[in-house]
Amino acid sequence: MVLKSAQTDSASIHTLKELGAEIIFEAPQIGVVDISSDDPSILQKLEGNSKVLAVAEDVDIRTFDGEAEALNLQEAENAASVQPDLYEQYQWDIKRVTRNGESWNINQGNKKTLVAVIDTGSDFSHPDLKDNLVFGKAFFPGAVPGDELKDSSSHGTHVAGTIAANGRVMGVGPELAIASYRVADNRGRMNWTGILSAITTAADDGAVSANLSLGTYSIMNDKQDRALHLSSQRAVQYTLKKGC
Repeated sequence: MVLKSAQTDSASIHTLKELGAEIIFEAPQIGVVDISSDDPSILQKLEGNSKVLAVAEDVDIRTFDGEAEALNLQEAENAASVQPDLYEQYQWDIKRVTRNGESWNINQGNKKTLVAVIDTGSDFSHPDLKDNLVFGKAFFPGAVPGDELKDSSSHGTHVAGTIAANGRVMGVGPELAIASYRVADNRGRMNWTGILSAITTAADDGAVSANLSLGTYSIMNDKQDRALHLSSQRAVQYTLKKGC
């Protein structure tokens, strides 16, 4: 739900609670709220409320069920002795972008440059990433302390590695600082408001860039999708003003 207020305000939250809504997640910087209610007429009540700009049912965004499992490092070491090295076999994209590593001789990035990875999380124990992952935050309902340091699949770790791995495998900018904003729960499901909150929080944290390898389909002239467009537009405008 997108509030008419540019930011989440106490009066609007009070109104939602009076209507029987339970607050699930907020993106307070841009006035977007995710709610739950047992009232079958809650959408109609909210559509006619003076504090609500747009409302729609939540979208179901989840990671691909066939997401590959993270490669066991010991198995990788054993395989390397009898097969082509993993870097040579799979890191063609990094080699192409860096021109076979020539760009590393020019600029490898620096720890003052923070890049946000808004994804399934990152494995903070990974040997190629542990020195570059500076902090993590979780943005999904039910998150508990420690979830921000884990990856619910392997995708977020892969993305972080592509950007700034610094070990046996090298990323595009191996000296960059990475912040992990985990938006997927342990089942791989993502909350739209949580994603927007991660985007705006990354901007507040001083990230100069944010990577989101996720999405959904929407149509601007569809009533259900208008709230998605309006809320994402607010998030983008917010980050631009912050310099992200």
